[in-house]
Amino acid sequence: MRIKPIGTYLTEKQIGMIKERIFMSKTNLRKMADEMIISPTTLCNKVNGRSELTQTEIYNLSMILDIPVDEISDYFFDDMLRSATKKQ
Repeated sequence: MRIKPIGTYLTEKQIGMIKERIFMSKTNLRKMADEMIISPTTLCNKVNGRSELTQTEIYNLSMILDIPVDEISDYFFDDMLRSATKKQ
């Protein structure tokens, strides 16, 4: 079963945050792509905001990069969605 994309692309700020997290984790895109069972090119496109991320990919990246649950929205969702979810 294929999961549909969430319909958003990463912002420049989010791209920077994710790249910093990758650098700090001392891993690389090839290793991360292997863990996610996608090609390094596909992961590169997603991390650079050229392709959409699925919910599963967001989950996998969050686990690989050890992103705290309460910070996931900062890394992967736009301001409007973050504001709506924090009001609840």
